[in-house]
Amino acid sequence: MDVSAFADENFNPVEWINKMYTSAPPAETEKNKEQFQLSLLKKLQVYTHQVSNALEDSSQKVLQHLPQVFRDAEQLNQEALLLKEKMHSVKEELANAEQNTGHSMAALEKIDQLKTNLQAAKQALHEVDNWTILVTQFEENFEKSDLSAMASKLVSMQKSLRILATAPDVEAKQLQLEGLKNRLEAKASPSLVQAFTTGSLGESKKLVDVFNSIVRLPQLLKYHHKCQEKNLYQKLKELAEQEQDESADECLRRVYDATLASWAEQARWCSEVFPDTPCLNILLPLFADLLVALEPSISSCIGSALSHEDCIAALTDLRQVTKGFGTKLNLAVDGMMQDCTLDADMILALAQAVNAPWVIGVQRYGELEKPRLLAVISQTESLTLEDRVQMFGQTKVIDLTSAAVSRCMKLTDGCGAAGLLLAIEAFTEKYISIQIQTLEELLKEKSENEDWTLFKMCLSMLQSSGELMVQLEELDNLISNSLRQLLKLVSAPSTSAAEKFDELLLTPDGRSNLHLLMDKAYKGDPLLEAPLRNGTNLCSTAHKTAVEVIVSPVMPQLDAVLAAKTWQLHRVSADLPDFSFSPQEYITQIGQYLMTLPQHLEPFLDSQSLKFGLNKAGLDIQGSAAELLLNSVSKSLNQAYCERILTLEEIGPAAAKQLAIDINYLGNVLEDLGMSLSEPLQQVCLLLKLPPQDYQTGSSGCSPRLVAAIRQVRTLTSSN
Repeated sequence: MDVSAFADENFNPVEWINKMYTSAPPAETEKNKEQFQLSLLKKLQVYTHQVSNALEDSSQKVLQHLPQVFRDAEQLNQEALLLKEKMHSVKEELANAEQNTGHSMAALEKIDQLKTNLQAAKQALHEVDNWTILVTQFEENFEKSDLSAMASKLVSMQKSLRILATAPDVEAKQLQLEGLKNRLEAKASPSLVQAFTTGSLGESKKLVDVFNSIVRLPQLLKYHHKCQEKNLYQKLKELAEQEQDESADECLRRVYDATLASWAEQARWCSEVFPDTPCLNILLPLFADLLVALEPSISSCIGSALSHEDCIAALTDLRQVTKGFGTKLNLAVDGMMQDCTLDADMILALAQAVNAPWVIGVQRYGELEKPRLLAVISQTESLTLEDRVQMFGQTKVIDLTSAAVSRCMKLTDGCGAAGLLLAIEAFTEKYISIQIQTLEELLKEKSENEDWTLFKMCLSMLQSSGELMVQLEELDNLISNSLRQLLKLVSAPSTSAAEKFDELLLTPDGRSNLHLLMDKAYKGDPLLEAPLRNGTNLCSTAHKTAVEVIVSPVMPQLDAVLAAKTWQLHRVSADLPDFSFSPQEYITQIGQYLMTLPQHLEPFLDSQSLKFGLNKAGLDIQGSAAELLLNSVSKSLNQAYCERILTLEEIGPAAAKQLAIDINYLGNVLEDLGMSLSEPLQQVCLLLKLPPQDYQTGSSGCSPRLVAAIRQVRTLTSSN
């Protein structure tokens, strides 16, 4: 039985009893509940008796030990009082001792300070005397050219100067010490040049120890920089002049390989000679200056490439050589950065030295790309009209310009984007101007007779203009994506200095212009604004030309509306019903011509380029390209028909009814083609049909201008 629950402050007898019932085997409780209760009660009585006995035993033991506890507590209290008295006595003795010996301690401190001052004065006098001796010994060693001994004396003088820091002539001694260091440096200069030039490891280490001891290591590093730069420059120059007949990229590649080999050699040498100085602090400025002075310079190689027939290809080859060298040099730098922390400006300076000659090439990229693109269309103007139209349909501007984008990325890493855009603008401007000139020539070729060849040429030009717009938008996206990638690269914190192309290849103004373009690309603004605008104008011109050429064969028939003989209907009564009138020949010929248009438009039915061109021309209605074009033809025809009707001087009642019949016939033809009469022409037809007595009321809702014009044509009075 678990009796631990009885110790709980919140003990509940009912819950405990219920728990005992639930924890007991079901068979036992169901068999005889009273027997189970009696058993449980007996167990509780036994436990109670046991607990009572245990409590009684514990009480007896406590009572037996209480006298002993009282005695121990009394003894501890007495000992505590005794300890307190002793502590008070010791405190009083310490106070008395401090009061009695205070003056003696002060006197001893004063005497100790006097002793210290006397020793300092003695040391100072000794150092003054030692300074004179050291100067004399330095002069003796100077005559013997013993650099190590001179350095040793100067080190001792530096120690003496620290001891004489409070002496009145310390500044004079400081100047004297610096003068002696300068003399030692001048004396060691020939040895420095000789050791660094010949690459003598032992002598170089000895001189490094000398200069390090006199705190002149930075000056020594300057000597090393000058000597090694001169040595490496001469070595690379001789290497470059060995082969006279090799190409510029081969020469440059050989010089770059030698430069990398020199880097590895210098890294090993510097790690031994300057163990306490990070090698990169020595090598980065050394090779940055060396690359600037490199002979033959990259600039001269670029100059020779500019005279090449395909100068961009030649420059791109050279650029790839330079980028390959820069990548290898960057890997060499990264491999040495594990044990040191460098100023980012030093790495940037080396990367700028590698790429500095290409700044001019990037600035001139647009000048180089422009004639290359223009050369593609330079022969277009000499072609016949038909060949020119065919050429426009076959030329893929996106292929030409995307190749230019690829060249720009390879040669300038995207930094020549401003020049690329100018070259593309010049190319598209010339290309579009030739197309507009072609459209003008097509317009001059239009005739009053049906010329389906001219018809197809106009549609082909309209389709070419739409295709050009598609390709220009695709090109704009291509350039924008390239600039967004460049922006992501140059602005990322993890980008190395060798990949900060905007800082390596551009002047401050060029960098500002590039960032403006990258911001536009990031925002999604179009970069080819002028080409896209010119392309839209081209689509509008091509659309107008095509419609004018298509409509031109029906213009002579429309001119019949103005002919007086058309309305000589004296024998016809105006009272006859409408079915007594039939459409006249001029309008039936127009209808026949319109019905032949769909079969000639069928090849262009599914042309997305043609539809895109029509949309750019301002036709934003739904439908296929053929439907859009037919709608434009319908609008033009309706407008021309209406204008001719309104210029009629006078027609009689029968002629008015006949004209309405002609208009209805045209409406039926257009309806068969999926078109309809224009609203003005519908109103003209209505006004022509109205009886004179109903004209005033029946014309309600029509255009006042049309109402007045038709009244005048029908010679109706205002009372009618």
